[in-house]
Amino acid sequence: ESESEVTVTADLPGLTEKDVEVSIDHDLLTIRGRREVEREEKKHNYHVMERSYGEFHRVVPVPDSAEGTKAKATFKNGVLKLVMPKKPEAGSQRRLIPVDSA
Repeated sequence: ESESEVTVTADLPGLTEKDVEVSIDHDLLTIRGRREVEREEKKHNYHVMERSYGEFHRVVPVPDSAEGTKAKATFKNGVLKLVMPKKPEAGSQRRLIPVDSA
């Protein structure tokens, strides 16, 4: 988290952007993924074919200061990066409060 934005990163090795779904519902960020791997190996005396798959999902609370509706996601080299700008009033702007004598 910085003064101007909230960033969420997730390492998702072996996945592509087509395998990942990102959604925000109220104050919850959900990251879902599915991996399907097929391997085939043929030799002169044997033939092996394997299929494996798996699904996952993670739910992360979004801070009140973040604007989830303006989130932008990128996926590069197996890393998902989601950036949400902060609401203007949520910045760490210091405000002095005058103190009156009683």
